Amino acid sequence: MLVDDDEASNFLHHHLITEMNLAKDIVVIENPEQALNYLQDCVQHDTSGNSCPDLLLLDVHMPGLDGFEFLAALEASGCRKRMKTCVVMLSSSMHPKDREAAMQLATDEYISKPLNELKMLEVIEKCNARLSA
Repeated sequence: MLVDDDEASNFLHHHLITEMNLAKDIVVIENPEQALNYLQDCVQHDTSGNSCPDLLLLDVHMPGLDGFEFLAALEASGCRKRMKTCVVMLSSSMHPKDREAAMQLATDEYISKPLNELKMLEVIEKCNARLSA
């Protein structure tokens, strides 16, 4: 699942994931409030969390809810604990405070945009290790 208000980033990341054959379905939502509702509905309809996305690529800076507020709302709703989803925050900023704040939330990784094959392979490896633990 891609949650990013930037259409160009979504296009590039969707293309990369498709070319690498990493997912059957890729959900792209540009509005963070809609993405939050999507994930909350996912958990409500499947309390095991198995039907939720395996991977959430979340932009840090978005209008409305930014990535930090998004994760805080997901955590406050109780959905994050029930989801079997690896959360990776994406940012064009590598400011240490952003990275620190992201790692204090329920994120698995914080990486800079744009994604490339090497970054995606590292993310997949880390997420697989976390989800199988």
